[in-house]
Amino acid sequence: MEKLASCRTPPVRSQVLDMSPGKSKVDSFIGPYAGTSKEPVFFLAPAGAIFPSVAFETGPSESSPALLRDKDVWIDGSRRATKVVIIKSKCPSNPEHQHTYYMELWRKSGVTRVVGV
Repeated sequence: MEKLASCRTPPVRSQVLDMSPGKSKVDSFIGPYAGTSKEPVFFLAPAGAIFPSVAFETGPSESSPALLRDKDVWIDGSRRATKVVIIKSKCPSNPEHQHTYYMELWRKSGVTRVVGV
């Protein structure tokens, strides 16, 4: 198996693709998200694009509802330029899941959830 990217790698900037841990704040959202400012934890974007194609959002500092709102901002507020949002969050407080995280991959047409990441 080949590792394709890591948050510890230096940012990749080319004429085709930007890939980086963090990005300058994006504040060009439309509709009910106008005036909102977001900065993804990690992103993949066509070079020079205003919005990432793939945005990664993670908590534990943010609640699951807040991360889901972030997903809506990225997908709906970007004129659908952001195609996929990946959310990683801690499972709700529960003795059986105290150190368990889940990951959700959101796109315009649905969600895939992976538990136990």
